Amino acid sequence: MSRSANFPDMPASGHPDNDGIVITPASGSFQGARQLVLDTETTGFEVRQGDRLIEIGLVEVVGRKLTGATWHAYINPQRPVGESERIHGISDEFLQDKLL
Repeated sequence: MSRSANFPDMPASGHPDNDGIVITPASGSFQGARQLVLDTETTGFEVRQGDRLIEIGLVEVVGRKLTGATWHAYINPQRPVGESERIHGISDEFLQDKLL
């Protein structure tokens, strides 16, 4: 299995691996400061009421330019998504077979 140079602990695939994680390698050589931009979706904003992450995505930026390198995963929250589905469009049915 090849490894991603951008995310060395993860396989370089560009399509879901056995856990449903998608990693896309960078599309070229870049110079400058490296940043990882993180985006998440959740079942809500109240951790104390049991809200959980359901999606995580990362994109790599080097020298203020997108490299094309990404990392993405859906997560089964083991609880109903509820009203937050209206915001992100991710349903309970879709998440049933995702990472725990």
